[in-house]
Amino acid sequence: MKYFNILILILTLLTACKFKSQNEKSDALNNGTKSLAGSKSGSTIFTGVFSFKANGELITAESDKVKSWTTTQFPIGIIIASNKNGLFVSMQIKNITGAGNYKLDGDDKGTVHFTVNGHTYFTKGEKGENFLNLNVTNTKGDSTMILLSGTFDGVLEDKDGKKLQITEGVFSTDKM
Repeated sequence: MKYFNILILILTLLTACKFKSQNEKSDALNNGTKSLAGSKSGSTIFTGVFSFKANGELITAESDKVKSWTTTQFPIGIIIASNKNGLFVSMQIKNITGAGNYKLDGDDKGTVHFTVNGHTYFTKGEKGENFLNLNVTNTKGDSTMILLSGTFDGVLEDKDGKKLQITEGVFSTDKM
């Protein structure tokens, strides 16, 4: 199961990446502009919102580092977010069918990893004790890629048993 989740994450990241042509890289360097992989003519492919309160502290991801989507080929929802301050979030929601409520409280329904302030938190321990409630409120997309928006809250735990209370979580990917 662990290897399957790693494989899904790697495949997801590979499908989300688009490489720039050598000319685009040269243009970005010659113009002195900062360029991100996955950009076209200075615009970011993905833009979105991802924020939440962690034990009362507001944490926000960078808008060009937010990706929340699923595909029509595989019923797995993916939410990835990060920032320069060490935030990294990865969620994989199995058997996602569109808008609705999903409770992730163990590896059988999906995986959740939040790295905040140097600690990685996830669902572990007794089933139901640590969880993430995910409410997908909106989906939009084309025939293969479906962008997700919604809210989340829950309680996660690190390897030492330290709890992380997550409230007021929101996520969305606006464009690709």
